[in-house]
Amino acid sequence: MGFRIGDEGRKERLQADLAGLVERLKIRGVRRIILFGSLARGDVGPSSDIDLLVVQETHKPFMARLDEFYDLFDERPALDILVYTPDEIASLAETNSFVRQTLREGKVLYEA
Repeated sequence: MGFRIGDEGRKERLQADLAGLVERLKIRGVRRIILFGSLARGDVGPSSDIDLLVVQETHKPFMARLDEFYDLFDERPALDILVYTPDEIASLAETNSFVRQTLREGKVLYEA
């Protein structure tokens, strides 16, 4: 994807949102935060968002986990978040090519 006018401003906004987001997630007791997608690759475009894979110990169903994190924001940033338990990540790392690629190529932003 080529660089377009306005993409740099979008990148700066996403990076600012990401910094605040990581701090909020750390307070929630997450074990690991991994950035993936266009922001991690540095090829931000007008429709780019923040893509995060979060590892957290929880007994909540998958969709309830997402709501818990999205509810942290009065005004939600452009964000897609996936929340897995440590056991789920271990299993998915063996069976799911998307998770394997994210673990291999994503940027670890936090690890407890």
